[in-house]
Amino acid sequence: MQEIVCGRAGKAFVENTKSCRCECPALIRLQRSNSMDNGWYIADKRCHTKVSSRK
Repeated sequence: MQEIVCGRAGKAFVENTKSCRCECPALIRLQRSNSMDNGWYIADKRCHTKVSSRK
């Protein structure tokens, strides 16, 4: 299994910093197919959440 996550996933290590991390849950979870072609399939996907912009 492989997970490809959003670049904004996670939380900033230090608060009050200019970090683009906003705990975005977006990801694609890939799993190997059982066929002989050694392929992959998308087992799960989560979309981006709407984040209010700071001004």
